[in-house]
This record gives sequence, C-alpha cells and structure tokens, in this order.
Amino acid sequence: MKKSLNLTYLTIKQFILDGFGWVIVAYFTLVAIYLIFFVVRKDSTMAFFTRNFDRGYGSSFSASFLEDILVFFLLGSIVAIVSIRISQKKPESYDYITRIGAVLNSNAAFGDADLLSFVDRELKSLLGFNQMVKVFISLEEYRQDDEAYRIYTELTHHIANACTDIKYNPFTPPRVKVASDIEVDGDYGYIKQLRTFSLKGNSTITSYIERSIHILNKPTFNEDIELAIDGNDKIGWEVYYSIWHKVRTPEKIDCYTVSVSRYTQSIEVTIENKEIFDRTINYTVNLYRYKENSSTPIGRQITLKKGTIRKVHKFENLKLYPNDRLEFYFNSPELKLIAKL
Repeated sequence: MKKSLNLTYLTIKQFILDGFGWVIVAYFTLVAIYLIFFVVRKDSTMAFFTRNFDRGYGSSFSASFLEDILVFFLLGSIVAIVSIRISQKKPESYDYITRIGAVLNSNAAFGDADLLSFVDRELKSLLGFNQMVKVFISLEEYRQDDEAYRIYTELTHHIANACTDIKYNPFTPPRVKVASDIEVDGDYGYIKQLRTFSLKGNSTITSYIERSIHILNKPTFNEDIELAIDGNDKIGWEVYYSIWHKVRTPEKIDCYTVSVSRYTQSIEVTIENKEIFDRTINYTVNLYRYKENSSTPIGRQITLKKGTIRKVHKFENLKLYPNDRLEFYFNSPELKLIAKL
C-alpha cells in the first residue's frame, strides 16, 4: 500500500471550521473599507485621487474595487456552499479506508500505511456477528454405568455483516468443533448435518455433511467452513450432531456448554427430555464470561419430566462476546441435583 496523506472527515471539517471563518472576516473587512471610502466619504476619497492621479482614476478604481468584491462574494458563496455540504457529510458516507483513517488520528499513527493495512485486516475479521443463535438440545438416553447422556444438538447461527460496503471474509476460517466425552458402543457419536445456507430462501451455499450420518471414530471433530458475506447481507450455518456427555468426571462436576466465537445479539435454547427410561431430569444454567473468567447462575433449578413440553430459554437481552458460553449442568436421573444455585 502506497504511503500517502489521507484527508479524513474529521480533518476536512476542522479545516473548514478553522479556515472559513477567516475568509468571512476578510470579506466583510473589504466591504467595510469600500463603504467607508467610496460611500460615506466618497467626496474626500475622489478628491484624493484627483490630486494624486490622473482624472477618472478614482471612478475606475471604485468600480474595479466593487467588481472584485462582487466576484469575491460569488466565488466565496460557491466555496461556502460546497464546504458546508462537505462538513455536513456523515462519516459513514465516506469510503471504508477513510473511515478507518479517521480513527487512527494520533501523531504516531498518521501516515503509517502499514498500520492502516493491519487495522483494516483485523477489523474486517470482526464485521461478522451473530444476529441470532438457536440451539435445540435433546437428552435422548442416559447410561448409568458411564454416568453419561447421549445428547442430540441442533445448532443454528444467523450471521450478519455489520458493514454495508465491505465484504466480511475472516482472515482465519471459522472452525466448527464437536467433542464427545466417551466412547459408547464403538463410537463417540455422529454428525448428521453441517452446512452454510442463504437466509434468502434458505438455499444451501456449501454442504459439508448433509442427509448422511458421519460416525465419530475419535473424541473430537473439526471442520473449517467458509463464511464470506457481502455488505449489508447475512447467511446462516448449522450443525446437527449427537455426542456422549459425562455428568461428572473424577476431576469435577462437568457441564454441557454452548459457546460463541463472535459477538452475539440474542440466543435461544430449547431443551427436551427424551430419555428413553421415562425419568425426570433436573438441570441449572450458568453464564460464563470469558473476559472475567467467571461463571454465574441464570435462574433456578429446572425440572423436565418425560413427555412434558420442551423448555425454551430466550436470552433476547443477553449479549454474548467471543468465547462466552452457556453452561448446562444436568444431574443423573438417580442422583440428587449435583449443581445448585
């Protein structure tokens, strides 16, 4: 990128405010001079020109002076109108690089094209945010010997581009990660579907796994997905999977987590008790904040009986940030509640 001087919205506006005032003062000073010497004291001024210059020079000078003032007024008015239009132009109306340059306004940053390029790249990776995340969790089976649930999950993201004129194309492709705690009956679970799709008609953009069962032969599954979103647009991605989740490990009481990798405006979680042995399940929900490294309870203990209506948690006013997560503590059906508020 070529190093150059970038006039931003802020510097242009400041230039107008600082310079245009002096132009107005100069103009009215000239008008005052003309009025004093060629209107109020016209006879004295003309007598001065007659004594010291050729006949008619005073009238010629007066007419020329007035003409210059009128031209100055005309050109000044045009410049003033253009300047006011520029000064009232909204920051978002300027091109993307100029808007970034307006932020990098310190003396140390001014004119550093490499810094501008770095901020440009990093900012573009933050433009995509979760407008909505929907999670469906079904507790399908509990294995008493393993103290583990088979949990089926459907995870859907609606990702919007925060910018109208720049494409969201993250520097590092987002990674979908599915992890199972243990192996049961020869596998760790399965992936049912993984795809990106358009929110205009819900048509598939890229299918990684669709309408087929991908058996997990190892504890973790990782897949990078492409998320390129045009300005002022949005797309979705979803993954459906089933894994085994241990209620507790020798080290600690364990939780089933739903985490986000970008800013999230709202999240909705639906939980269903589909446990095949018709047992009641109790659970609690915590919110983990990555920045504070703290986990706090949300609400009270929740009881789900077999066959009851699904429990829907709508966190419409809960804003999540990268690496924040919801933690679900499920108890073993035969045990007392293991995570209390």
